[in-house]
Amino acid sequence: MSAITSALFLLLLLPGCQQDEITTPSTKIGYRSHDCANVCIDPAAPVYYEETDLVIETSGPQFRRFDYTVYNTLTGLVVEWDYTASTNTPRKLEILVSGAGFSAPLTITSLCQQGPFSGSHTFNFTADWSACDVVLLTARLESCDGDIKVTKAGTYALVGECVTCDEASFSYTTSNNLDITYSYNAGDETGALTNAVVAFTFPQVQNLPLNGDGKYVAPDGKLYSVNNATNQTVFSWTGDIGCTTEEAVTFVFSHQPDCSAPPANDGQAMIWTDTKVNGVSVKGSNVNIVYTGCEN
Repeated sequence: MSAITSALFLLLLLPGCQQDEITTPSTKIGYRSHDCANVCIDPAAPVYYEETDLVIETSGPQFRRFDYTVYNTLTGLVVEWDYTASTNTPRKLEILVSGAGFSAPLTITSLCQQGPFSGSHTFNFTADWSACDVVLLTARLESCDGDIKVTKAGTYALVGECVTCDEASFSYTTSNNLDITYSYNAGDETGALTNAVVAFTFPQVQNLPLNGDGKYVAPDGKLYSVNNATNQTVFSWTGDIGCTTEEAVTFVFSHQPDCSAPPANDGQAMIWTDTKVNGVSVKGSNVNIVYTGCEN
């Protein structure tokens, strides 16, 4: 396990002495937290992304040091370490983890013994987490009496599960052509979308009330900007959209028809004609939504 300079702001360390039972990954790759958005873990053929660091105590030419490696699986945070020293001085390691994936801080302390020795430990996740969420780690090199010799704090950005995208899908459901729920997920051509702009075109609906910021608050809580406060025909929402059916985002609207919009007196109002995502129509084969209950 190679050591990284102590100036490197990375992770933590872990107890050593006896080795916990963990599944040894078939492949591990060196990694830095700023790469977290560009890598992922495939459950079928997992590759784990490790960061290395060290905590070292010196006294003249003498040293006591723990070199450690940190990586996450999909179920926990793994720390592996080696203790070496230029003397027979025994030392122990204490590690504290908190933040993403943990509902409360967890601590573990190794036995105190002379080097060289190695070990590992897995902190099983106790809370939900997402890719690039950050774990906070504090490592302490201590004497057998618990005197803290060296403390190091750092972070680790978690690597998420690889996602296999479904086909892009857009649909809607309505029982009266006025109360409508739309559903959309991006597909394998684009992958998941970040800060996507979803624009709905409603040609003949009555204006909806806007909040103090000029935004429309939909029944499901989403905020929309409108193209014209006094002639609202395009409602735009910005947010993240997944690329699987399970991650489909829903959009809920409740309209009143504008039966006076031209051509008037035809007994109907054109409620919806199109939805665009980042300027590209996703309407597909869906037909326009027309309300036919206007009084002539």
